Amino acid sequence: MKDKKINIQYILLQGLYWMMFCPSAGFIAFYLQGNGFGNSMIGVITAVFCLVAVILQPMAGNLCDRIKILTWKRMIILLGLPYVLICIMMFIVKERWLIAVLFGSMYIIASIYLPMINTALFAYEREGIKLNFGVARGMGSAMYAIMALLIGNMALRLGTKIIPASGLIIMVLLLCVVSTMPPTKKS
Repeated sequence: MKDKKINIQYILLQGLYWMMFCPSAGFIAFYLQGNGFGNSMIGVITAVFCLVAVILQPMAGNLCDRIKILTWKRMIILLGLPYVLICIMMFIVKERWLIAVLFGSMYIIASIYLPMINTALFAYEREGIKLNFGVARGMGSAMYAIMALLIGNMALRLGTKIIPASGLIIMVLLLCVVSTMPPTKKS
């Protein structure tokens, strides 16, 4: 019974992660364009934040490996809090460059999450709990597609503010799921 519950939680975790990644990565051009940036500047901004994410992703994983109390679960929660604050700030901030930095920070945090999500799988399997990664990852893909459809349609009607709003809602749900998942031991 414990395996089944954790499997469902992990499937939800994957689904919510990819739903959260969608507004951060899938709508960066739309959001920046809606906030006054031209196509070439959007390309530069996106490239810079992708590069930063590529550098920080393994560093975050390394930090998690070296610091005993920093588990995948704690790292997700620690990074989720600034993500929530960033989403809220995106409703308040009017300065274009600060908007770009905030959106880029959303993208970076979303990118750093992926190794933590995968580490959860290995941590549970080390403890003898068999998780169905195929179903979980399939759920992630399906949820990304549904989220893209929903955000795309809502953004056309409601404007770009729906993008950080959806990121905020999904992150809160993701943090709720993570906080209910049983802790794992570090090896």
